Amino acid sequence: MSNIVVIKAIKLNNVLSHEQTYIEFPLGLTALVGPNGAGKSSIIDAAIYALFINPQNIRGFRGSSKKSFLRIGSSSGYIEVELSIGGKKYVVYRGISLSKGDEAVLYEVIENEKKKVLAVGVQTVLDYVRKLLSIPSTESIRYTIISRQNEIARLIEEAPSTRKELVLKLLGLNELEKAKEVLKPYLELVKSDIKFYDSYKLELNEIREKVKALSRSIEADRVEFARLENEQKILSEEIKRYEKLIELVKLYDKLSKAIGIVKELKEVESALSLCREILSLDIENFISITNVLRDRKRDLDEALEKLKTIENEINIVLKNLELELEIQVPSSVDTKGVIEYLD
Repeated sequence: MSNIVVIKAIKLNNVLSHEQTYIEFPLGLTALVGPNGAGKSSIIDAAIYALFINPQNIRGFRGSSKKSFLRIGSSSGYIEVELSIGGKKYVVYRGISLSKGDEAVLYEVIENEKKKVLAVGVQTVLDYVRKLLSIPSTESIRYTIISRQNEIARLIEEAPSTRKELVLKLLGLNELEKAKEVLKPYLELVKSDIKFYDSYKLELNEIREKVKALSRSIEADRVEFARLENEQKILSEEIKRYEKLIELVKLYDKLSKAIGIVKELKEVESALSLCREILSLDIENFISITNVLRDRKRDLDEALEKLKTIENEINIVLKNLELELEIQVPSSVDTKGVIEYLD
């Protein structure tokens, strides 16, 4: 529940111009009207005295002594103020005497209108009331809850700067205003730091975006590297295969040369053998030998035709091999010699 403060009633006995006065205040704004000297201000002053004034400070409030606050001819009097604060009911009793010090008691009205004592003694009661009202200063009450004659007009008519100072003082914010001035250079420093922070934050965001872009680029490079690495492995395998094929071609070339040499040796051997046969024969057998040679030539021509056919077939096979292995078989390979060697 919010601490709404309501003055419900006030009772005066031998205070100022009032002998016996009891006034109940309705909810809302209450204005006391009447001719001069009717006691309007006395009611306000009595409430302020009961709630906030220490007798030692009465000179600055009204009159020069307690005697001026009592009804003429009276040596004592009292004030009772009924309050409602945050829904709870309180009664402040303030006794005034010329022969002894003031009396003060603060009650809380509980069930069945019973009174519970909360504080005794002037200063104790004043401190307790101020705590209950949660006010920064006594003056703030005089301009909000209770206002003496012409005080509102004074507040309104003040210059803006003075009114601001007064309102801040009433609300207990003047020290806060001073603190604000003291903190002003620090606030400027904080603003500068905030600008620096915003600039740094912007720069940091830009760096983050660059890092994200770089991360994406690195990821793309990583994928590309993996692809190239895989291609490199494939190419390495291809190179190894081609190296093996080159070795085979070299061996094939050496074999072809060896076959050619063997062929030449066989041809020489055949020629020598033929010479031996011719030398061993007599002239009479020359004709028969010639016939034999003619027959052998015919057989040789037939064999050469077959050899040519086989050579063509070998060339076709080599071409297919060249296409299959994607290599070029040296043209120097003597296919005919290969065939003769194989024969």
